[in-house]
Amino acid sequence: MSIDRRFIVDIFEDIVNEVRLEFDPTNEKTPYYMYGHPIDVTRQLEFKENMTSKLEKFPLIYLLLDLPKNADNNLLYQYKVSPTIFVLAQTDPSFTSTERTDVTFKPILYPITDLLIQKINESQHLIGKTYGVEYTWTDKYFWGKEGIRIKGYEGLIFNDYLDGIELNLKDLQIIKSDECF
Repeated sequence: MSIDRRFIVDIFEDIVNEVRLEFDPTNEKTPYYMYGHPIDVTRQLEFKENMTSKLEKFPLIYLLLDLPKNADNNLLYQYKVSPTIFVLAQTDPSFTSTERTDVTFKPILYPITDLLIQKINESQHLIGKTYGVEYTWTDKYFWGKEGIRIKGYEGLIFNDYLDGIELNLKDLQIIKSDECF
C-alpha cells in the first residue's frame, strides 16, 4: 500500500498491519486498529458490538486524536508529532491484578506493545531518536467500564471491561519521502 506521509493515521495503520502479521501469523485480524477521539472510538466499538463478535474488537491498538503537529520547514521531515497510543484487551471484571497480569498483560498486552515499539522503530516513514523512539509506558489495570480520564476527556469512555497500556510517544518525525534516505 502506498502511504501518504501527511497522514499519521495511515502510517500507524501500516505499522499495526506489520504488528498483526507477526503477532498473529494465522491472519485472524488481531490486533485491530482504530483512531479518533475517544467518543468516536466508543461509537465504533458499539457498532462492532452490534454487528460482529466481541472477539473481533480486541485486542485493539488505538491512536488517540486530537493530535498537534509541529512543523519547522525541515527538508527531511514533514512534521513532528507526539502521539498517544493505547493497546487494549478485554478482561474479566472479577479478576484481581495478579490474574490480569497473568491472563491479559503477559500473554497479550506486553507482546503486542513490544512489537508495536519495534515496528515504529523500524518504520521507513518515521524518525525517532538515534537510539529509537522515546516513550513513556503506563500499565492501565481495571481501565474500562468504570469512569476513566484521557487527556481532558472524563467519564465513561469505553463500554467494555478493559486492561491496557498507554504509550506516550515523543517527537516522532514524519519523513517527507523515500528520497530522503
